[in-house]
Amino acid sequence: MKSIVWLASYPKSGNTWLRMFLANYLAQSKQPVPLAQAHRIVLGDAMPQTYSIIAKRPVDPKDEAAILALRPAVLRAIVANKADINLVKTHNQNMAFKGLDLIPAGLTRLALYVVRNPLDLVISYADHYGMTVAATA
Repeated sequence: MKSIVWLASYPKSGNTWLRMFLANYLAQSKQPVPLAQAHRIVLGDAMPQTYSIIAKRPVDPKDEAAILALRPAVLRAIVANKADINLVKTHNQNMAFKGLDLIPAGLTRLALYVVRNPLDLVISYADHYGMTVAATA
């Protein structure tokens, strides 16, 4: 079922802001949705907890082979809820990596690509990682 709507971006481009906007809009609550609860409305394709649930064991997010092996099952689990739309954050490109489609067409309804001025992105990235702008660029 093609139910994944990808919220795609380069890191520090505003994806979290967009996820929080959508989570609060969709929740229609009198209280703001806390950042720690946004995953209930907008999932992420790189959440270690999800990979561990699918694997039925802890999964090291730095274990590239394990993550790639589990990714198809994680994405199938996302669409298994039979929802019309599943919002999923990603920083991945629409490409194959080591023979695996990172954004599989068979599960994808559409993608929204968040674009931010690169000059602003560098400042945000530097601040987030405690680096100088010169070291970031």
